[in-house]
Amino acid sequence: MRGLTSFGWRGAGFRKSAHGPNLDESFIDAVSPSQANFEAAVVQTRKGERLLQITGCKWREDLHAMWNCSGCLLCRPVNHIVGLHSLSYAAISTSGEGMPSTRTFAWICGGSFALLLIIGWGGSLLEASGAVRDPGPLRLPILILMFGLVLTLAFSAIPLMVSAVLGFQQTIGNEDVLVVRTALTGRNIIIYVLWGLMALGMAIAIPAAILNGALDTVSPSANGTETLGPSQGTLVAAPGMTFADMARKSSLKIDINTRAPITSAVGAGGVFDYRIPGTGMVFHNCRYYFVSPYTHQPNRIESVNVGLSPHTVSRPEITQADVALRAKLAADGWFTGHEEYHTEEDRVLHGGAARGADGSLWLKSDMVLRIDSRRMDNPVAGEDPKTAGKWIQFVGVWPRSDYPYIERYVFAPPG
Repeated sequence: MRGLTSFGWRGAGFRKSAHGPNLDESFIDAVSPSQANFEAAVVQTRKGERLLQITGCKWREDLHAMWNCSGCLLCRPVNHIVGLHSLSYAAISTSGEGMPSTRTFAWICGGSFALLLIIGWGGSLLEASGAVRDPGPLRLPILILMFGLVLTLAFSAIPLMVSAVLGFQQTIGNEDVLVVRTALTGRNIIIYVLWGLMALGMAIAIPAAILNGALDTVSPSANGTETLGPSQGTLVAAPGMTFADMARKSSLKIDINTRAPITSAVGAGGVFDYRIPGTGMVFHNCRYYFVSPYTHQPNRIESVNVGLSPHTVSRPEITQADVALRAKLAADGWFTGHEEYHTEEDRVLHGGAARGADGSLWLKSDMVLRIDSRRMDNPVAGEDPKTAGKWIQFVGVWPRSDYPYIERYVFAPPG
């Protein structure tokens, strides 16, 4: 502030400073080191008022007596404080002593939120793509990490919310209101109290959650399969639809505004049914879906990937499930396709065969459906590849024009 002189000193382990137009050494000399547990500064409000602000005050009664103020330093304006005349008391604040800055809490809060999104979306994509086949050993560490990030997010958000509320009250000029002035004085106390209440709640809730199986990584039923809950609804999706149409026609609750990074896909897991519109195909007890958009039309569906298996099964059971699905597709009027090997190089690569096998790729109404499976555990040395592993069945639905190398396939009614 223009025209202000300033003096500074240290006492009782605190940084001291004082500012004012008529402050001199007599002011400093009047404050002994034992009393110098505060910081004083003149500030100017938006209305042009010059106010005295006291920070970190430890000896309020001594200050009151020393300055011989005509009003209570804590509760009402003062008209005579040493050489400062016609100044009003603004606020006493203990913020900044032993507490990180608001910017630090903002970085912590934003960083933990970003990590939660990255780990959640990234883990779903890795598992769906097959890069992580058996997440079992990773579930407990990831669960602990996610829980820690949630706690970090929640605790760091408290100082931000308190600072936002008090900052708004100061901005609109309510710093002299008793309640606001008291809150400004005890900002840190408010934060510590809220943190304490949260910690007390966790001390009660966390042990109860652990006792009820919150950290269990496997939930098998008596026959070794996962226990399914009730269906959450029906997903209705096909290539060419808009995401808005998918959300409107599906009874399954879908958040089309939450997209995966990079791919912009909409996906989730649960227990639901999947129906392909324009066909008679309905799949019950599906476990996950990923709906991907066109790159140049982010609001329109290009492909749909759905996990059909309610739980992992053996290799022979996957083979049986494929046979049953082929029969269901044939009954609904789908054509089965096989790949033709037109060049000598292709035939050599495929053991001399002139064509591929039927049964994996199917066509109806310019939609291509591919039956596929994925192993969810890691191979073990010496195992029998015909029976080993835990598998799931899934399907991918594409528009015929966008399916890779579709020109190499020939479709016909199943024989």
